[in-house]
Amino acid sequence: MIFVECKPDEVLIRTLGVPRTRLRHVHDKPRVIKLVRRRDGSTGMIDEDPTSAQPGFLKEFKEVGVEHRIKLLRHSEKGSRLIVLCPRLEEWIIAAAEEAGVDPRRYGLPNDAAGLKRVINHQLNEYRKLVEEVLDKGSQRLGRLKALLSGSLG
Repeated sequence: MIFVECKPDEVLIRTLGVPRTRLRHVHDKPRVIKLVRRRDGSTGMIDEDPTSAQPGFLKEFKEVGVEHRIKLLRHSEKGSRLIVLCPRLEEWIIAAAEEAGVDPRRYGLPNDAAGLKRVINHQLNEYRKLVEEVLDKGSQRLGRLKALLSGSLG
């Protein structure tokens, strides 16, 4: 099972090929972390949110790698994993689009993280189309995320 914070996370992961039956939208970062730390072998995806207070139990996870602004954390006892997008989903996806040469404005979306954050929940279909094109253009960020998610499906 993969636990996510929000609808845009869910859209991103579904677009990368994860079936809806393997996803659970739990609404916030602390809940994602709590569920992942309780369930052996589960995976969660969260934003780093470096300027926000972090849940104390996040310290139970150790960083095992960073690639393409994605941190991979593993629970010290349960083997569960947290995939952390740095610094936040909106910055991460805007950077992926830039690297792939895709302009979010083609989909009626802002091309800056703050603007995307304001509209993303109301334009999920356009956001999905953006992610699809970025993936089709061979984004290394999305490729890395897809590989990490594939590791949690087996």
